[in-house]
Amino acid sequence: MIRAASVENDEDEERLLEEQLARYGLDRNVETSCVHYGTAEAFLDAPYDVDVVFMDIDLPGMNGMDAATQMRRCDTTTQIVFVTSLAQYAVKGYEVDAAGFIVKPVRFYDMAMCLDKVRRVISRNVGESITIRTQSGMYLFPVSDIEYVETSGHDLVYHFSSGASPIRVRDSLGRLAESLADKPFIRVSQGQLVNMMHVVRVAGSSLTLSGGDTLFFSRRCKRDCLNRIAQYMGRTI
Repeated sequence: MIRAASVENDEDEERLLEEQLARYGLDRNVETSCVHYGTAEAFLDAPYDVDVVFMDIDLPGMNGMDAATQMRRCDTTTQIVFVTSLAQYAVKGYEVDAAGFIVKPVRFYDMAMCLDKVRRVISRNVGESITIRTQSGMYLFPVSDIEYVETSGHDLVYHFSSGASPIRVRDSLGRLAESLADKPFIRVSQGQLVNMMHVVRVAGSSLTLSGGDTLFFSRRCKRDCLNRIAQYMGRTI
């Protein structure tokens, strides 16, 4: 099933998009659904739970590009497809990891190309995302996007490789480590959990991550961490 949201203020364009989405479902034998929002603000304020957002750029109030940028601060998983006549924004779309652009009016071929790509991405991400619950709401991130997690008082602080702002949440590192036991995470110290996917250098008692941060092994954790990193990377450190 493809769960979609459309952020579009033109009723005719919205109707055409939904028609092409339904046609895609029939052509690919997949169920589709679509929720419509007339403004970017209405979309961002809603507790959306969709696979893909069809985002117009030229919207009243906040434009679609700014809305996508704000969306990416707390959601790096939901796919974004810009539907617009403003083709000059295509390059800027890479900044928010857009899955594609569809130039108005929406044609079936363009819709199909974008949705085929979206479905491939979704299939890769199934079972590989984590929901982080905070007082302000729930956030969904691919496990691969978590660079490391550290304790701060009674809280955990998540750091992300995508550039998303760190998220602070009340939780224990032990519980999190247990829930990620089948993922490539190592506990480098009592207060830090690292995703080995982002380790780019190990030297002495420290490791450097893809985002540039350097963390240090505790004496207790160092030997086990080095062995696990060696196994993960398929070489001897």
